Order: sequence, then C-alpha cells, then structure tokens
Amino acid sequence: MKTIKLLSITAILFMLAMVSACVKGKWDTVPDPSNIDPAGVKSNTNMYFLKQKLGTSSSYKIVDDFVIQGVVVANDKGGNFYKSIVVQDDSSGMPILIEKSGLYNDYPVGRRVFIKCKGLILSSYGKFVQMGYALDNTGSLAGIPSALIGNYILKGIYPAPFNIRTVSLGDISNINATNDRWLGTLIKIDSAAFI
Repeated sequence: MKTIKLLSITAILFMLAMVSACVKGKWDTVPDPSNIDPAGVKSNTNMYFLKQKLGTSSSYKIVDDFVIQGVVVANDKGGNFYKSIVVQDDSSGMPILIEKSGLYNDYPVGRRVFIKCKGLILSSYGKFVQMGYALDNTGSLAGIPSALIGNYILKGIYPAPFNIRTVSLGDISNINATNDRWLGTLIKIDSAAFI
C-alpha cells in the first residue's frame, strides 16, 4: 500500500514539474514567404505591349520569355471573374484564366504577381484581351491548370501599391484605340451621380 501511495505521489510531482517547466513566453511567428517578391524574377515587358501582340488575330501563343509584373485588382471572390484574376500594371490590365476556384485566397486584391508568359495564349473575349493556357476543342481559351499555376504565376508582396486612374463619364463613353488600355484596370469615375 505504501508503494502505491509513493508511486502516486511521485507521478503527481512529475506531472507538476512538467507543467511548470513549459515555456511561458511568446512564440515566434513563422514568416509568410508569399509576402516578398520572388528572388531573381523581373518584368521585361508590360501588359499593353502583350495586348498589342494579339492584333486582329483570334489568338496568339507567346513564344518569347516575357515576364510581366502587376497587381491583382479583381478576383473570383465576388463571382464576376469566375476562375480568373484580373491583373493590371501601369500600362493596362487583363484577366488571367486559371482552372481553380477560390483564387481570392491566394490572390487577394492588392497582391503583386509576376507572370511568366512563355507558352501562354492571348485571346479576345468581346474585344477584352485575356491570357490563358490553351485553346479547347471549341476554340475557347482554357485556363492555366491548377497543377501548373506555380510555373506561370509567382506571388509577390501583399498589399502592393497600384494606381487607380480617375476618369469622367465622357472619357468612358469615348473608349477607342487611344484609351482601350483602360480595359482590365481599376478606374475611379469622377463627378458622377446616379439616380
């Protein structure tokens, strides 16, 4: 009986010693590796230049080692850009089609991204130039497969600064070849009232 009491007391003292020996302090947080720009990746062209490559063709496969850098200005969180993100730089913007939903988790509005364009395809959807992975059997542009996203899209800092162009209603009604670069960009309409 004495042996059982002694073992019980020893076990209790051991457990108390273990609890009191635990570290009572702040733990370091693991740094977010997606909150830095990728090392060694630099843009060498802009979106408007790429949009011009499409010209009047129905599609254009990018064969050069172009890298563009931009900021996500729209994603699939609201439902209007299903399986796509819209990226803009200082020159223009365009949707990037991706075969994955819930993109807003990885690519929130304000995330800087670097896109390695070689092998991707430009196509027009109602005069709205977009970038994707391949043409399907109907000639429609398919998105980048989810397993290949990391080969083409690299995350940068978040939040990244970006410009919001201020325009008037008159500017919007006169969209033509000189200001079609606004398509795919975030704009602010100045001095407008709606009933």
